[in-house]
Amino acid sequence: MKIPTALLAIFTIACHHTETIVTSDTTTTESSRIVFAKKAETPAEPARQIPAGATDCHDDLNCMISAARECSQAAATHRAVINMFDIKQTQRVYLEIKGPDSGRCAFYMRLEKLDVEFPSSVSPQEAAVQRAMLKLIEGKDGTCRMTMLDLAAMFTRWSEGTYSNDDFAGQECEGPYFAK
Repeated sequence: MKIPTALLAIFTIACHHTETIVTSDTTTTESSRIVFAKKAETPAEPARQIPAGATDCHDDLNCMISAARECSQAAATHRAVINMFDIKQTQRVYLEIKGPDSGRCAFYMRLEKLDVEFPSSVSPQEAAVQRAMLKLIEGKDGTCRMTMLDLAAMFTRWSEGTYSNDDFAGQECEGPYFAK
């Protein structure tokens, strides 16, 4: 089975703003919103540097929600394992609330790892091409300036397993992660 690049790109864009381990055997889509169900175990993560003075939230999005409500410095690693169209995508994103900036809350993120498993119906050659394309977005990062309310609401949705293409719509975002 050949997976159209556009379909895989839409899947990646919809999911590459994520990272608490989330799995689902079924997927519900509502406009540009994707909802995933049950949470899975969090595998060990590599050591990372947390900025001095920042709260280390580890993989706790509730901690990030609390920090976002006050725009206090915090960092976490958000993970997702997402099954959609028989494609399993695993991601790890570093999240950091930098603090107040120009009346908004500065938020940094970096896609640290992206793995994908294809069903056996996808040829090894096609899978290799798709994996190579997806590896190009690993390491991409960017910064957004959001209201504290918007940032806390986004983290709340993520903690509930809901990710949307619109998570960053209307926000002041820049950097390779957000480049079109």
